[in-house]
Amino acid sequence: MLLAFALRRSDVIRLGPPDVRGGILEYIQFKGRQHAPSKVAVPMPDDLAAIIRATPGTGIKRWLLDGNGHDFIESAFSHWFAEMCDAAGLPRKQKADGTSVRLCTPHGLRKRRLTDLAERGATAHEIMSISGHMTLKEIERYTRMADRARNARAAMRKASRNAKATSTRPKLSNRED
Repeated sequence: MLLAFALRRSDVIRLGPPDVRGGILEYIQFKGRQHAPSKVAVPMPDDLAAIIRATPGTGIKRWLLDGNGHDFIESAFSHWFAEMCDAAGLPRKQKADGTSVRLCTPHGLRKRRLTDLAERGATAHEIMSISGHMTLKEIERYTRMADRARNARAAMRKASRNAKATSTRPKLSNRED
């Protein structure tokens, strides 16, 4: 769910069956709810809905429960997530000081999803409708690199088409005319 919906950890631990209406996941984001509530309404993918239905142990109000069947709190969820990443043998990155950091985090999955959407051509407003970001400036960090890579590919395709249309041999300078 973190990856499918680009959820924050504060939201993933609060969502459950009551938040799905007519195949749409609808919720108010926890972050910023006091001063600028952001409502998100995203279609629930059929394959994810089937996985959730088939998963034992989800709660009546929440999908994710701790080992005792209670709602997670944010810090406990983060610790549990880190333990699951370690148990799965996910790689870590060695820092210069010799310590290591996890490469897979809840926020990293959110960032990955938003970047993937940008790389696949989603507009900033489309991405904002999933992420709940309120301004284009907030979403720009996710789209900037994807836009650069997409623009570079498009420019190279155009350069290739233009070169084929004008000559079979590339001009080395403007003096060749």
